[in-house]
Amino acid sequence: MAGLVHHESTRLIDQIRRICIAQRENIVVEGTLSWRGQAPRLVTELAQGDYQRVEVIAIDADRTTCHEQALARWWRGRRRWVGAPICSAAASLPRPRSTSASRIPNFPGAHSTPSSSPNSPQRPSATPT
Repeated sequence: MAGLVHHESTRLIDQIRRICIAQRENIVVEGTLSWRGQAPRLVTELAQGDYQRVEVIAIDADRTTCHEQALARWWRGRRRWVGAPICSAAASLPRPRSTSASRIPNFPGAHSTPSSSPNSPQRPSATPT
């Protein structure tokens, strides 16, 4: 079931992105560019939509941190969905270490308050000219 839902949600967001690009809207593309063909496909879509400026923000984290944060997000989502307390095994997991992701507002793995400094990183965006 999860594979079907993931496939469908990916297909829908691709379709929505194409509509937004066709309407020359400012967009934010969140995801990994390491998927084979993803970066060239996005660049082609943006170029065809006459976007001339793209900002990319890279966030690097080690495998352990990524795993810990993904597991923590899964448990938070599960608790909200079923309204059940977290199981003792998950409660004993170490809290994710702070990464550069914690400085980006609304980043899914962020767990600290973002800085209000004018030099704080902003979310990636693409703007048509």
